[in-house]
Amino acid sequence: MLPIGNQTWLERIAGVLKEVIPEVVLVGRGEIPESLHHLAILPDAPEREGPLAGMLSAMRWRPDTTWLFTGCDVPRITQESVEWLLRMRSWKQVAVLPRLGSCVEPLLAVYEPRARILLESAAAPRAIAAHRRVTTPPVPEGLAAAWSNLNTPEDAGLNGASELPD
Repeated sequence: MLPIGNQTWLERIAGVLKEVIPEVVLVGRGEIPESLHHLAILPDAPEREGPLAGMLSAMRWRPDTTWLFTGCDVPRITQESVEWLLRMRSWKQVAVLPRLGSCVEPLLAVYEPRARILLESAAAPRAIAAHRRVTTPPVPEGLAAAWSNLNTPEDAGLNGASELPD
């Protein structure tokens, strides 16, 4: 619910996603802006914690769907970063987990329906990165900011500003 200009971070992220993918689904619990109440909202899978609980909930709800999962803490997400990520998909792969340096990013990542088998037995989404059917392409330098996990306006460098700095 952190504000950025006249919207929240969640509204901004959902807005970017709506430009590129056919449907946005919210997973987990927490406060949701009134403007997003029309979206499907799923509870976390009860036997799991963290992002994996939400990911498995969505994949069980629609098991034949390819999912692009992201967190609500990436307000620098861009249409270009999402489009790049989707271009990295291959019929041979079960997931695309982008890599920033040596760090693999399990969110703002794509999971094909077949990835559910791996995630069901994983301790965390990042645990599947070494699987031979998971690709970990390096994020182009100009898109890397989209994967910045931010938790406060200060993290984002806002300090009262209404726009994200580059």
